[in-house]
Amino acid sequence: MFQPVAYSGNENSILKIVSKDQSDIIVDKKNAIVIVERVEPKNVVLLESNFDLIPQRKYSKVLFYWYQTRFDSIKINSGNQGVVESIDKNPKKVIFAEDESETKHQMTTTNKELNRDWQEVGYIVDLEIINNGENIVAYKILKNYPEDSIV
Repeated sequence: MFQPVAYSGNENSILKIVSKDQSDIIVDKKNAIVIVERVEPKNVVLLESNFDLIPQRKYSKVLFYWYQTRFDSIKINSGNQGVVESIDKNPKKVIFAEDESETKHQMTTTNKELNRDWQEVGYIVDLEIINNGENIVAYKILKNYPEDSIV
């Protein structure tokens, strides 16, 4: 059972629903009348769902590298760019869920245990994609897994 919702500014519009047994249900919006007709049985073709139409917004444990960073107390996160090759090979703007977070500190400060500059480390992170239409405009870093970092 389902309940379709449709709206059209045209008062002469109709809504047609085809049921599994090939009966048509036609709702005439002008007269608010429901008409049921029997139609010829036809071959019904089932279409497979394409879930790629809905882009994934959150990713867990992906490899992130810094492309460029900038520290500016007036424009926080301006100029920060990173790359997640499994999503897009081009650098994208980087923002953090919280600017004063431990995650941001871990990813922008040298970790003495790794014995590398923080810019040279591959970080394993959870992130959310920020889109403008179909284009990725930023990665929002949600969590860092410092114990899984790649040197």
